[in-house]
Amino acid sequence: MLKYITKTEDLPTLKYAQDYVGGTVQTIPFRNGDLMLINEEGIYNGAPINYEATSHYKINFGCEHDVILGNVIIIKKNARDGESW
Repeated sequence: MLKYITKTEDLPTLKYAQDYVGGTVQTIPFRNGDLMLINEEGIYNGAPINYEATSHYKINFGCEHDVILGNVIIIKKNARDGESW
């Protein structure tokens, strides 16, 4: 699953993000200012390919052979303005 955060008031806590992605959170900053949160160990946990998140990743980085696994949160740039994550 892929969850989008578009409002500052909806920014997840670290605990929520860990629960949602199913483990240790890895952040992937996009060139447009968005931030992708994934499970750092998804490959070791047997997480399934997240095709929608993989598509976003490929659009931003052009990496044809990489895939994103498991549940993902994308925090849109406008939700992050002035806030840390």
